[in-house]
Amino acid sequence: MAVPVLGTAIVFGAAMENPIAGYWLPESIGPRTESIDGLINLVHLILGGVFLVTGLVLTFSLWRFSADRPGKASTRCGSLLLELLWTLIPTAVLGWLVFYQATLWDENKVNIPLSAFPDSEGDYASALPTARVVARQFEWTFVYPGADGQFDTRDDIFSPGLLVLPEGTDIVLELVSEDVIHSFAVNALRLKQDIVPSLNSLIWFKVTRNGECEINCTELCGWGHYRMIATMRVVTNTDYAAWKKLQMDKLQR
Repeated sequence: MAVPVLGTAIVFGAAMENPIAGYWLPESIGPRTESIDGLINLVHLILGGVFLVTGLVLTFSLWRFSADRPGKASTRCGSLLLELLWTLIPTAVLGWLVFYQATLWDENKVNIPLSAFPDSEGDYASALPTARVVARQFEWTFVYPGADGQFDTRDDIFSPGLLVLPEGTDIVLELVSEDVIHSFAVNALRLKQDIVPSLNSLIWFKVTRNGECEINCTELCGWGHYRMIATMRVVTNTDYAAWKKLQMDKLQR
């Protein structure tokens, strides 16, 4: 019993305010991550309560019906009341969580910010994302439109393993896979989106401060899955414009 109890204590401790806080998730660099962290902690509290109750019931049952106690255990074919309790209670909790997190889901997965496409007037068909994320076994490549403002042309900017983004700006990325299913994940943004072959998808977010963080693939995509890592570097808008100009100048040489 000590192993699961200690493991649960470490998980909860890493999510709360104490000497080991911060080992559960890295420091946030996005504006909506506090709400996501709150939802994660809430789910863990519910699961921790379920673990505690079932552990106590199991411990009591082992003590109450142990072999060295007199009497013979009775045999039961089932209990309708128990069946209803452990079916209806989880159903109610899961149903409540669906509605509780609906607004957060819309913000992160449904409502594309119009400010991310300032020149499109809401016409997503003609709007361009900030960059295209190309996933393949076992590397990330990031593609930016060049001077012509279009993808799949000769002046596209290719940045293997490094995603450079401007600070404080709504970012939209197009996700593409060239082989199997991958998953684009940035833990510092509490961001994750699967990338399915032949299905280009969009993901959007905003980064509120400069710095670097790690990009991972969180879908088992083959033997080299463990080394499918890239870097996301967030810079000021001025530095971002200078970086893109430098990359375009390199193409013209």
